[in-house]
Amino acid sequence: MTNAKKVEEHPEEELWRQLKHVHAGMLGIEGSLSHLQPMSHFMDQEGGRLWFFTTRDGDLFKEIGAGAHAHFCIIGRHQDFHACLMGQLTESVPAGHRVAIESPRLRTSGPVD
Repeated sequence: MTNAKKVEEHPEEELWRQLKHVHAGMLGIEGSLSHLQPMSHFMDQEGGRLWFFTTRDGDLFKEIGAGAHAHFCIIGRHQDFHACLMGQLTESVPAGHRVAIESPRLRTSGPVD
């Protein structure tokens, strides 16, 4: 269970802790007519970033364009923690690079088109 005092005193630390235990949230583009979409996140705590993987032919990717302001909302696994993050969403892996993810949620290896 989330300790309210912990959240008040160390909100960023508690956010990262919660993100480790939650496997998906809802991701959406500000100003989009599309609904938020369930997406798995992959954490880069040192860089202060979340990574998302999607197909290039999906609506979400098409709406990103050169970059978009996004919202990512999560609810803790015990429904006692709620957060909505905002930030810039961009494509970060240049074409031709190889991606290898070791995760039970996503296993892939190969070129990114």
